[in-house]
Amino acid sequence: MGTEAIAIVQVEAQALMRCNVGVVGAGYVGLVTAGALSHVGHRVACVDKDEERVALLRTGRVPFYEPGLSELMTREGLEKTFVWFAERLADRQKAPSRR
Repeated sequence: MGTEAIAIVQVEAQALMRCNVGVVGAGYVGLVTAGALSHVGHRVACVDKDEERVALLRTGRVPFYEPGLSELMTREGLEKTFVWFAERLADRQKAPSRR
């Protein structure tokens, strides 16, 4: 198998390993987890009952400091990865398809 064929197989394998993940809570643990999982290619629905926090996150702003997280959650970062925010668990299934 040639180098190009191996590269194609690796890309296809990575695409198959992408998962839909739900994270409940957009606090210190949940948001960092959601950002990291999205950064490596998973589709993440992050649900938090705090409507103000969800509104803030949808604009790409992070309500606390965690090294590297702000860069992942900027508008540009959110466009490159896939994290979707909701206030209710029922809304997590309404996430738009991008990948």
